[in-house]
Amino acid sequence: NIHGHKGPITAVSFAPDGRYLATYSNADSHISFWQMNIGLLGSIGMLNSAPQLRCIKTYQVPPVQPASPGSQNHLKLARLIWTSNRNVILMAHDGKEHRFMV
Repeated sequence: NIHGHKGPITAVSFAPDGRYLATYSNADSHISFWQMNIGLLGSIGMLNSAPQLRCIKTYQVPPVQPASPGSQNHLKLARLIWTSNRNVILMAHDGKEHRFMV
């Protein structure tokens, strides 16, 4: 579970190097960046040491409007596209882009 948004997560994506996770929620109009904290034992899966996520940045963004009124398919509203290990684009279904850096 990720506790950092006030509503369902609309889009989620790992950075190419796997060190960061980006999440976007249209319900609260925020994009959050999470850093993976993996210790030596967590990386080899011993002693029930699971990777931990730590929120390192949050940005407010304009809400993405559905293509048609009453549309309930929120998973198609936006997607996250990493352009490098520290840069991501929030791409709305209508082609609008918002760029962010971790």
